[in-house]
Amino acid sequence: MPWIPNTQIASSGGALSLIEEIILSIAGTTIDFQNIPATYRVLVIYVYARGDTAATFVNLDLRFNADAGTNYHREFLAGTGSSSTASQAVSDTEMQIGEISAANAPASYFAAGSVHIPYYANTVGFKAIYAETFDSRGTAATTQIRMMAGGLWLSTDAINRVQLIVAAGNFVADSRATLYGIT
Repeated sequence: MPWIPNTQIASSGGALSLIEEIILSIAGTTIDFQNIPATYRVLVIYVYARGDTAATFVNLDLRFNADAGTNYHREFLAGTGSSSTASQAVSDTEMQIGEISAANAPASYFAAGSVHIPYYANTVGFKAIYAETFDSRGTAATTQIRMMAGGLWLSTDAINRVQLIVAAGNFVADSRATLYGIT
């Protein structure tokens, strides 16, 4: 269950409801949640994925309502060992929310992550999100990567579709994502 502040649980119940789970049976470039009902306060997506790109990792991106315009801003912080890096982008065609292990990482290494989308059905302001991922690119201490990301979709439209996109290549079969709504 995602972290929910105690005040929210006490005042609203904070019930977590499964909306949809997608498990890829073959490789694919997207995990696509469509026709999301506007009946929840918050959306939460859990991701367990790996890419097939000939690299140790590949970026994990997100798009709302199939909007491929330059309407996304993002900031992320990554840490490995005692080192950290930060990156920012504005006016992108998708929002990077993390990284996932890829074909050159050791076999069977998958990444895990979550995305939180509060008040996604609101039509007053732009949509802000926060996300976190962990991926392992090898067996050395400096190949374990923890990322935290946040971003903004420059639209007041209610979100009814969320696409998780691998930046290059495909998600491998058995990559999966589960979409929940919080009341």
